[in-house]
Amino acid sequence: MPRTKSVTESAKKRASKARFQRFRSKFINLGDETDRWNNLKSILGTDEDCVVAKTLIECYLETHAGPTIESLTVKHSVGTESSTPMHGHSHQVPPDPGLSSLSEGSDTPGELSGIGGGISDFEVAGPSGISFKRKSTTAPDKPTKVKIVEKATERKEVSKRTARVEVDWPSSGMEDIYDPDYDPDDPTYHPTDFDLSIVQSDDEAVDEAGVVDAVFDIDCDDDFEDDSQVIGSEKPLDEVTEEDMIEDNYIVSRHCLNQLLDMLPFKHCSKCGKTATHRTKTVGCTIIVIWTCEDGHVLHRWQSSAVLPNGMFINNFQASASILLSGNNYEKVRLFVKFLGLKFPSQTSFHRVQNKYAVPVVNQYWSDLRASVAEEHRAVSIVVSGDGRMDSPGYCAKYCTYTVMNQEDKKIFALEVVDKRETDLKSGLMEAKGFAKAMATLQADGIELKEIVTDAHPQISAIMRKSYPKTRHSYDMWHGAKNLGKKLSSIALAKGNEALKPWLKDITNHFFHSAETCGGNALEMKTKWLSVINHVTNRHTWALGQCDHEPIVEDERDLEEKQWLKPASMAVKDLQKTVMEPRLLKTFPYYVTCQTTSELEMFNNHLLMYAPKRNAFGYAGYKCRCQLAAIDYTHHVDRQTLVDKDGKTRVRRVHSKAANNWTVVPVKEKKQYKYIPGLLSRICMEYIQINKENPLRSKFRVDPDDPKKIASTIAQCPPPPTAELRETKRSRIKVKQASKKFAD
Repeated sequence: MPRTKSVTESAKKRASKARFQRFRSKFINLGDETDRWNNLKSILGTDEDCVVAKTLIECYLETHAGPTIESLTVKHSVGTESSTPMHGHSHQVPPDPGLSSLSEGSDTPGELSGIGGGISDFEVAGPSGISFKRKSTTAPDKPTKVKIVEKATERKEVSKRTARVEVDWPSSGMEDIYDPDYDPDDPTYHPTDFDLSIVQSDDEAVDEAGVVDAVFDIDCDDDFEDDSQVIGSEKPLDEVTEEDMIEDNYIVSRHCLNQLLDMLPFKHCSKCGKTATHRTKTVGCTIIVIWTCEDGHVLHRWQSSAVLPNGMFINNFQASASILLSGNNYEKVRLFVKFLGLKFPSQTSFHRVQNKYAVPVVNQYWSDLRASVAEEHRAVSIVVSGDGRMDSPGYCAKYCTYTVMNQEDKKIFALEVVDKRETDLKSGLMEAKGFAKAMATLQADGIELKEIVTDAHPQISAIMRKSYPKTRHSYDMWHGAKNLGKKLSSIALAKGNEALKPWLKDITNHFFHSAETCGGNALEMKTKWLSVINHVTNRHTWALGQCDHEPIVEDERDLEEKQWLKPASMAVKDLQKTVMEPRLLKTFPYYVTCQTTSELEMFNNHLLMYAPKRNAFGYAGYKCRCQLAAIDYTHHVDRQTLVDKDGKTRVRRVHSKAANNWTVVPVKEKKQYKYIPGLLSRICMEYIQINKENPLRSKFRVDPDDPKKIASTIAQCPPPPTAELRETKRSRIKVKQASKKFAD
C-alpha cells in the first residue's frame, strides 16, 4: 500500500540532522588496540576489516554462549559508547541504506555471502600472548554486512582509535522520515535489510561536517574511497603533473569489461586453493574490481584511476574540475552522462571541488596572469576601454562584471564582479561601483592612463570629473550611434516622414565620419555633423563650407532607393531638431577621438560561454567563471588568421539578422587550451597540499569579501514558513478538474 503521509522538506532536513547527531554519539573506543587489530588481520591472511570483525563477534558468542546475531536483529539493539559493541539500548535508529560498501555496486550481491564464512579451525595469538581457538563454522544464510573505518583523535597526547557501530533492520510498514531516499508518494519504496556497520573515519572535521560526510560510499556522495582500504594498488599520489592531466581516458562498456576480467588468471586462491570470484564497485566514474576467495582472502584489487590522498580518485576530481573549467554546468553534464549510461561524480562533490580548491586556484592564476599583463604596460601611457555586463536580462540583475581592456593589444587589465548586496540592492548602481573598483585596481598596479573609453553612463562621467580630471574620458562611438539611430527611427515612423527612412543608415555613418575626421576638435566635429541637413536636401555647398565628398553625378544615383528631401518638408524639420539637439551637441567632446568598445563587447559575449544569463550562480562560482572567461580570452586573443593555398586570408560567410544581409569574417586558428592541463594540475595539488587543514568534506569557509557577509540572500525580508506560503498562495488561473469519465 502506498504511504500517504507527507513530510515537508524542512522536516526531512531536521530529521536528517538529528540522525547525524545520533551517529556522532555512537562511537566505540578501541583504545590502543589498533596494532593488535592489524596484526590479527595479517594472521588471518586478509585485508578486510569485516572478516576480522565477524570472526571476533562469532568467537565471542560461541565462547560465552551469549545471544546470537539473529537475536540482536530482533531486539534492534545499537551499540553505545563502550569498548564492546554488545552493550546496547532500546532506542531505535531508522535504517540507513548507504552504510554498507560491500554490496553497493556489485554485479551479484550473493557473491558477498562467502566473505568471512567457511573459515577452518585456527589459533590467534596477539602481541600480549593471549590466544583463543575458534571452531569451524559455515557462512550464515544471509550475509552480514559489516564495515570498519578508523578515526584518529589525540587528547592529552594519548592516541586513540574510535569506531561506530550501526545496526539497521527491516522496517516493514514503518514510515521512515529519516531516510534521505524516502518518498511518501513512492509506492515502490522499501527500506534496506539488516545492516551491521562499524564505521571509522579519517576525516578530522567529522564533528564539523557530520558523520555522513566521513563515509565515502553514502548515496548522497558516492565518489570517494577510503585510502586505508586500497589493497594491491598504487599508493595515493603526492604530486600531480601536467602529463597526468593530458593522459587519454576511455569509456568501457560493462559487458566488455567483464569479458576481460574473466580472461585474467585470478581463478584460485594462492593461500587456500579455493575458487576466487571478482566483484565490482563504482565510485563516481571510477570502477574498482576486487578478487576474493570463498574464505575471504583478497587476491588482487584493481581500480581504473589513480588515487589522491584521503581516497579521492583523480578521475573523479578531474571530472568535477573540468565541468567548471569548460564553462559547463553540472545539471546539463549530469543529464548527458545519464543518457550515455556513464557513471559520474555526485553534485555535492562537484560543488566541494569547485568552492574549496578550483575557485582559489583560478583566482590566483588570474591574478598572476593579470599582473604579468600589467607589468608589460607599466612604462607607457595607454588607452583603455571599460564596460559593465549584467548577469541576467531585464532589470533583475544580481551581479555586474566590469572589465577594463587595452585598446591597442586587447589585453584585459581588470575584471571586477559587483554583487547587488554591495549597492543596497540597487542594480542601477552596480556598474558605477564596478568602474570605481576597476580604476582602483589599475592605480594599485601602477598603470598610467591617457584615455579611458566607456559608454555614456552619467554616474561614471561624474566619477571621472571628480576623481580623475587629468585622464581623458571618451564615449563609445557605437553606443552613441546606436542611441542616435533609435531617435532617427522614431521620427521616421511619424506620418509624413516616410522619405527619411532610406537616409537613416547614411546619417548614422555621417556621425562616425564627423568624429573620425575632426582631428580631436569638438567644434570641427560639430560643423561637419550639422552639414548633414544640407546634404539630404541636395545642397553640398553653402556660405560657411561644403561637403567632403566628390561631386555627385545624378545619372549614377538610384533615385528609387533614396530621393532628395524637400527643405520645407516636415521630415527635414524633424531631422533638424534631432541633429541640433543641445544635449547631443554637448557630448561631442567625448566623441572626438572616435573610440569604440567593440572588442570589449565581444568579450562580454564570450562571457556567456562560462556564465550564461539563464543560469543562477553563487558569488564565488560566478566570479570564478568570469575569471575563466578572461583567462581563455587572454590566452587566445593573439590567434593568427588562416590563409589558403594562394596566400589569401580565409573567410567564412555569416548572416546578420539585425542588418538582414550577408558578410564575411576572417577564420582564425582553433583554440588549443594549452593552459588547461597546468590549471588542472594546480587544482589537484591544491587539494593534496591543504587537504588536511581544509578537508573536502569539511564546511565551506566563506571569504571575507563575499557578499554573504552583508546579507545571506538578496531577499529584503526573511522567508515565512512553507506551510504559511502554501495556505496563502493564490492563482489567477483556475485549474478545472477533469471528470471521472474523462480520467478513465
